[in-house]
Amino acid sequence: MKVHLTNVDLPISGVQVIKEGTRLRIFFDFVEEQNPATEPEEIEHGPENFYVAENIDIEGNQGYGAIISGIVNGRYSNDDVQAIMANYELAKDETSSITPEKREEYLADYQTWQQWRSHAKDVAREVLNEIGG
Repeated sequence: MKVHLTNVDLPISGVQVIKEGTRLRIFFDFVEEQNPATEPEEIEHGPENFYVAENIDIEGNQGYGAIISGIVNGRYSNDDVQAIMANYELAKDETSSITPEKREEYLADYQTWQQWRSHAKDVAREVLNEIGG
């Protein structure tokens, strides 16, 4: 889920981890944003350092697999994954009746999903480094 943050000290690792009881709050993929204030006084005296970041909260099991699942499932529902996989299988079948454009779209969707999964693994490794897991 995308969240908006202000006055964040960006972590060198690019991943911020906050433990709250049994919850692990993970923030990553920080992107700086423009100050949304419109009035000169608000701009001058308002907070600086506006960011958008991805956020997931992990409850219970906070292992490598659970973190990856949380990140991937935060962006892709089970229905999304089933559709991506079914479309990918269809796109691989050279005898299918889909158009070349659809084939490219389905292959691109699959590649984007795989890249997100790979990124989730990188984030999970960094989280475990931060919490000593």
